[in-house]
Amino acid sequence: MNRLFYMLFIILLYLFINSYAQVPECKVFSTSNSFSQYERSDEILRNNIKTPSHKFNNRVDKDILEKYRFKLKTNSLLKTMDFDSSSVVDSVLTKEAYGTKGKHIYTYDSRGNKISETSVDWDGNKWENNIRFTYSYDTNGNRTSSLWELGDGNDWENYLRYTYTYNPNGNMTLEFREEWNGNDWVNDRQITYTFDSNGYRTSYFRENWDGSNWVNVWRYTYTREPNGNLSTKLREEWDGSNWVNDRRETYTRDPSENWRSELREEWEGSNWVNDRRTTDTFDSNGNTISSLREEWNGSNWVNDWRYTYTYDSNGNTISSLREEWDGSNWVNDWQYTYTYDQNGNRTSRLKENWEGNNWVNDWRETFTYESNNRKTSELWENWDGNNWVNDIRETYTYEPNGNMIAGFYEEWVEGNWMPGDAVIGFYDSFGRNHTFYTSEIRGFYSTITDVSETDLADLNYSLSQNYPNPFNPSTVIQYQIPSTVDALSKAEVQVTLKIYDVLGREITTLVNENQKPDIYKVVWNAKDQPSGVYFFQLRANGFVQSKKMVLIR
Repeated sequence: MNRLFYMLFIILLYLFINSYAQVPECKVFSTSNSFSQYERSDEILRNNIKTPSHKFNNRVDKDILEKYRFKLKTNSLLKTMDFDSSSVVDSVLTKEAYGTKGKHIYTYDSRGNKISETSVDWDGNKWENNIRFTYSYDTNGNRTSSLWELGDGNDWENYLRYTYTYNPNGNMTLEFREEWNGNDWVNDRQITYTFDSNGYRTSYFRENWDGSNWVNVWRYTYTREPNGNLSTKLREEWDGSNWVNDRRETYTRDPSENWRSELREEWEGSNWVNDRRTTDTFDSNGNTISSLREEWNGSNWVNDWRYTYTYDSNGNTISSLREEWDGSNWVNDWQYTYTYDQNGNRTSRLKENWEGNNWVNDWRETFTYESNNRKTSELWENWDGNNWVNDIRETYTYEPNGNMIAGFYEEWVEGNWMPGDAVIGFYDSFGRNHTFYTSEIRGFYSTITDVSETDLADLNYSLSQNYPNPFNPSTVIQYQIPSTVDALSKAEVQVTLKIYDVLGREITTLVNENQKPDIYKVVWNAKDQPSGVYFFQLRANGFVQSKKMVLIR
């Protein structure tokens, strides 16, 4: 039973973690090596950008969610820097608090695409199969299939199979899922995506297999401004015969292209009815300085909550304040205060709750780093009313090339640090995260055999993952214009390389010129940008591809 529970947990965790690695709906890109696109959610992503915006009547529930979200999506994914660009995770050993040991083994092709990951558990005498994923890719690096298998003693048993198809621009147009019934693969569900000529998503819809036919479930349809910014998103559900409106979201932006407001409406039989709206304001650098949520009471907009943010001269957030509306006035709820070192690394985060007339400590985190800005420790303490009391601790060590080789998660129990289990992990040099529910992780690495530039010249257009990734503040982006562009082989083509933030706003243009077939490397210095997720997009001769990168200060 424990083993089945663990495997189910791993599968759910795998889906949950990777759902945050997707491209936001507000601007759609082609992404190679991506997982299920239907799990991408505007609301989840927007809540991920700021402090969670859910309203809870119970402060304990709210604090638990906040702590869990922060731990899972921020600190537990360890920042590593300055990798050898060909360094990949070969295997990871894990050890849970009560001694259960696991081994996770990875294999790659010559381009760095992960082609398998296998997890096995130690039963005291031998390694037992747990779960295995096997992937395939097309020549552009787009993942075309994903096979999931569960361990059955010394054998593997089929579980799930995904198949992906793409249009010529590299945008995923179909995600097809099958389940294993013990003898054959059986259709389960599929998601179909459509795009306009600029590569922006215009719709996607889900169908389930009922045993003999595909049956509609829901669909989303988008409208956009001429520059591609999302203006409306419509969700409809299938009632068995027709598509029926469900909800609609309308977005507006300020003259600087900042996401200014979001209006959500619900369909009630024959009319659209207001539900809620969020309005943001920004400073001259594009940083959010306030966010106001209002709810519709049937006749008027009523304040719900608001956030206020402040920043230092480098664009780092130094405070965030949440207030709730009591019917007449804004009342303090809680606030965060942040500090940073001279390199822009966050050194502390303090949470305080408003209790009547005073701010009262709740918990705080403290971070330390080595000389290369790699995080070496994270300490979480709770306030007991008089003193700070240890709660949890994470520590990490690295090898000379910057690869994480050991990570530990501990809990403070009766005056001592004891092993505890939590979601901890790290990024590899390709920006992929490796996440585990365990107490101890040990990473081992290998080097991908380099592909020569002569060999690359015979391939198609390609956009490589930036390196290092995560980075601070500079990173290198490599791409190639193939010699097979046309019969002349040396004809120039128009090339653009642009950077976007997580909301789809264009940050800068790195390349905008005609270029001959060759391999190019471009450096982006993000010294004026805040920490966060960014996307770089290459366009050349009808080829469009984008990849994600992470700036962590």
